[in-house]
Amino acid sequence: MNLLTNLVFKNQLVLFTFFACIVSRILTGIYYIEDIDSLRFYLSIIDYNVIEGRPHFPGYPVYCFILKVFYIFTGSIEYSFSIIGGFSIFLIIYFTNKLYSLFSKKNNYFLIFILFFNPLLWIMSTRFMPDIFGLACLISATFYFIKFIKYKENKSILYLAISIAILLGVRLSYIPFLVPLMYLLYIDYHSFIKLTLYSFIFTLLWFLPWIYISGFSDTINLALHDVNGHFNEWGGTIHSGSSSFFHRLNMTLKSIFSDGFSFWWPDRHYLTYLNAAFLIPLLFSGCLLLKLKLKKNFKLFFIIFLCLFIYIIWIYFYQNVVYKPRHVLPVIPFLALIIALGFDWLFSSLNVAMKYFIFAILFLPYLLISAKVNHQHINIKSSLSQMHNYIQNKHHKNILVISDNLKVNYFKKNYYSFNKERRQPINYISTDKYYKKNNILNIYNEKENQIILSTIQFSSKYFELVNEIHFFHNPYVNRLWDHLILYEYEKK
Repeated sequence: MNLLTNLVFKNQLVLFTFFACIVSRILTGIYYIEDIDSLRFYLSIIDYNVIEGRPHFPGYPVYCFILKVFYIFTGSIEYSFSIIGGFSIFLIIYFTNKLYSLFSKKNNYFLIFILFFNPLLWIMSTRFMPDIFGLACLISATFYFIKFIKYKENKSILYLAISIAILLGVRLSYIPFLVPLMYLLYIDYHSFIKLTLYSFIFTLLWFLPWIYISGFSDTINLALHDVNGHFNEWGGTIHSGSSSFFHRLNMTLKSIFSDGFSFWWPDRHYLTYLNAAFLIPLLFSGCLLLKLKLKKNFKLFFIIFLCLFIYIIWIYFYQNVVYKPRHVLPVIPFLALIIALGFDWLFSSLNVAMKYFIFAILFLPYLLISAKVNHQHINIKSSLSQMHNYIQNKHHKNILVISDNLKVNYFKKNYYSFNKERRQPINYISTDKYYKKNNILNIYNEKENQIILSTIQFSSKYFELVNEIHFFHNPYVNRLWDHLILYEYEKK
């Protein structure tokens, strides 16, 4: 009877968590386009074309296909992103808990809370990007990998292959996390061959239609161009960025602990002090418990640690960790698991009611900070979106906009989110193309422009600076361009 009761309760909890994830993400969805990356995925629903950058390479075909299916049924682009985000959060919670159950016979309900309300996971689950769904696939793959190592179940190889195939079409940059799969070569050569074959077959199911639609030669040329660009020109890697090794390390740690778990960092609210003071002891306690269990599960712990270590090295050198905290997402569920372990171990001697009471006190700052950050995500548009709206609201003027290429592309393509009819067209000039070669003011006919809006300052005998507009958003909502300045010029 107790077994049946536990089974019913467990199923009810799974269903409740599923609906809570979906509904909460729909209710906290955003209705504006934050940045150029989000715009590319937004436009991919309307007209998918990876060659033209909707979205950028590697195209994320599986994610965009699922997104399109939800859009057909809901008729809402914003709801489609939120529903996938909610489903992804559910999968992350479900498989992280399943991973926890490989080392413990009971579910950890505190882990559900920590993941559900994690500030970075919540923001990413409503942002117009595939990272959160990619994380769900990655956690699923990790679970089945560890489960196979522990129990040698053949069906785990099949589920692992499916997870990898989907991940390849959702978030290719997460694949380095799974490099320790090569361990299968050492322990079970036949299973590794089987995994490789299954993964190849399942990947072909989406890859062949995608390459047919996109065009083989065009896709290859785009891949060569963008791979070189990512690593050597504009990808924010150690080769293409200007940040020092120390600064990259500092920003990686900031992304994990301050963005990921709302720990204190310079210029953050005092409540983050309290949150860090409560959670850091739990994190250390969880690490200590893992150390005590190390002998019993050394092989499994070592594989997980190796996955995390390789991935952190990968993003440190080859991802834009300086401006994009989302690259640390694969680290978050495992740290959440350690924190939950630490809490459960520290207060294991207490009765259930007292344990939940202490948990509510310790995690209240965590909850409040997450709520605040998400409230700002919903209600305060990104600086770039604010600037775009300001430019569009100048509908009674003939305008020239001067900015860098990324912002110009955002302004020019972001016409779906603004329906106001304009009396005069907006002209755009990219400083990336013209600024170093020519005087910007000679590029266009000055007599045709009544107003210039520029993200750079310049001097001219024809125009005078009449306004300097500042746009802000919380960098813990989106670190990219959290403060932008627009200079407004009119004819003298």
